[in-house]
Amino acid sequence: MRSANAYVRPLFKVDKLREIAKSIPGSPSDIGGRAYGLALIILDACFGREWLEKQVLSEPTNGYLARHLGDEYGNALVMHRVRDLAETVLNLLPIQGVEAPLDQLVCGQIESAVAELGVGKLLLRRGLPFRFIWPSGTKGSDFDILITLPNNSEVCTDTKCKFEEKEFSTNSVRNSLEEARKRNLPKGYPCAIFLKIPHAWVKDQTIFSEMENAIWRFLGSASRIVTVQVYANIVDLIGDTIHDSDWGWEYVNKRPEFLPDQDWRVFGMNRGELRNSDKWVRLADIVKDSAAS
Repeated sequence: MRSANAYVRPLFKVDKLREIAKSIPGSPSDIGGRAYGLALIILDACFGREWLEKQVLSEPTNGYLARHLGDEYGNALVMHRVRDLAETVLNLLPIQGVEAPLDQLVCGQIESAVAELGVGKLLLRRGLPFRFIWPSGTKGSDFDILITLPNNSEVCTDTKCKFEEKEFSTNSVRNSLEEARKRNLPKGYPCAIFLKIPHAWVKDQTIFSEMENAIWRFLGSASRIVTVQVYANIVDLIGDTIHDSDWGWEYVNKRPEFLPDQDWRVFGMNRGELRNSDKWVRLADIVKDSAAS
């Protein structure tokens, strides 16, 4: 996809992807395995064989897409992450500025890019207008996404990611939020922070409570941050089938600097599962349709 100093976005048509899915080896009933094969084809088309070999096929021992050899859940989790990444890239390719997070993927910053693309995924599925912002490298104007909320206000948004392999630390959460406020987000505008957290944090009530307390303390001294949005992809292996869901938690500043009477929630709820919309193209559906046609 990268050519010299420019990017060329590959175009995917669902009908063509169905034809490609037909040629993928495997039992028609193995939807997950064949969707994984389709994901590899999409990622190869976007980022090239060298990237695919290094980040996925060589089964790296470290990182977000590292293969957990001998671990059934780990293997299933990585296959899910590869499928989810390809599906997210496929759906977000039409969005303005998407080259910014895709460039992070090209450069090997996988987990931080996945976090930023994940925000785009949530916003697109909820039908909220947004665009990605190319990094400026300038303090105070180096945020990731510009969102138009349901109240028609534009919000400068920065994305932070707590890596899956890192242990919880209250200071780490606070430092990530402070970095977004002090280094990335502009003054004089309403701002938001999206924080992607490991699913293990959600399962541990003590950790989650400590994280929430850190967020509320931060918002108490950060009036231009109108909201902190926390989200996680929850992945469980039940039998031999992966079940995943995206969950979000909204923390709205009680004393915002801007329009204090406005509703600054992004998704319109305090917490809950963020479901797919009818407009979201799923690889599993493409594979199922290819088997039926």
